[in-house]
Amino acid sequence: MRISEINNGNMNKIYLVEIEDKKYIVRTSDFNNEFECKVLELLKGTNFNCPQIITHFELNGKYIMLYEYLEGDNPKTFDDNFFIGLAEQLKKLHSIDAKYQKEEYISNEENLEKLKSYYEKALKSSYLKDNIEFVKILYNEIQNINLEVFKKCIVHSDLKKENMIQNESDLFLIDFGNCYYGNRLIDVIRIIMWFFIKEHNYDYRKIKVFITNYLCNNPLTEEEKKNIDLLIEYCILYNLLKDISLNEDGILTNYYIENNSLNWLDELKEKEKIMRIGELFKNA
Repeated sequence: MRISEINNGNMNKIYLVEIEDKKYIVRTSDFNNEFECKVLELLKGTNFNCPQIITHFELNGKYIMLYEYLEGDNPKTFDDNFFIGLAEQLKKLHSIDAKYQKEEYISNEENLEKLKSYYEKALKSSYLKDNIEFVKILYNEIQNINLEVFKKCIVHSDLKKENMIQNESDLFLIDFGNCYYGNRLIDVIRIIMWFFIKEHNYDYRKIKVFITNYLCNNPLTEEEKKNIDLLIEYCILYNLLKDISLNEDGILTNYYIENNSLNWLDELKEKEKIMRIGELFKNA
């Protein structure tokens, strides 16, 4: 047997385990992964592309998950076909029937109450000292959002290229550690955030391709349209305040905040660009 560490994330460690001619992935975490395991068990046997979980257990305060190994790597090319395929996988995930009661899916749920807790802690951070009034105004605006009008389903909530594996024929979504039962458009917006907004790349044509393919045969409701602009700002602000709050707790490093999280603050100031993305949703 051969064991090698292949990734050391902010909150997880991932190892490749090779036994004769077979490969497996072991992920260790300090956080309870019970809900993630339930979701992966639920996804077994569906046509949705994700890791196949073999077993999970707790050992010496660590939460361990064992998966089948997926051949491939993080995607490198982000053309129209990539976003069309990603939209199709997302629709599959969001159409899967949640067999458990909603209460079992809310441990990681993003809501205004959690946003408030992150907001109160983040305001103490030196990273926001020059932008406190801007953040306060935006936070107060977002209190007007009605999160209950959005269609609900299993939400991954952290869909960036690092949480995807692509090989010659398939795209797989991985790392369901932040998943929950919530608003379907959270995933769509987070993809736009990670692939476009965070990169300061407002390729509206490509964003439209992705949104249009996702909403095909399942368009926004009128209530969703009324709230979509606030939801986009909510998602970006949530990432910013959560990261800074985790930094205050000593979980995320200063390097991560300075090289990743503060990008969200810069982009929140691009209100016209964010509203244009909202129009793409409304017109899809």
